[in-house]
Amino acid sequence: MTTRLEIEQPVINKRELPILIHDLIKGYIIRTTEEKTNKENSQKYWDKREKTCLNAFYRLRACKNREDFLVYFTGTLCSVPQFIREEEYQVIAEYLTGKENWEDVKSLSMLALSKLSYRPKSEQNQEKQSDQDITSQTEEGDE
Repeated sequence: MTTRLEIEQPVINKRELPILIHDLIKGYIIRTTEEKTNKENSQKYWDKREKTCLNAFYRLRACKNREDFLVYFTGTLCSVPQFIREEEYQVIAEYLTGKENWEDVKSLSMLALSKLSYRPKSEQNQEKQSDQDITSQTEEGDE
């Protein structure tokens, strides 16, 4: 016999929720940053990306109740086109509409923003090398 609880279980395993939220947040950050900058590997791109992540992080942290969180999450973080499969949509919707689960989504969103604001060392080193090349070219031109 199937109980009501068994029927209402999400199609996707709960362990996959962090991946779904991360991908959704990543889509927002990348689209928002790319709209305001030209080059993905430029200092301006990474500065804008970090600022976008931090602003969203602080805004989420300020959400003290479910209604504030839902307005920000759906109105801002979901304001860019996202590819979400039907079963993924259902899982996210279930957590957002749950009276207790919204805090899980909030925490996962903040974690994703923290991760996405980090600039990989390879990008930092590439930027430093580019700056050094420009400096050495300028110094050679001065001679």
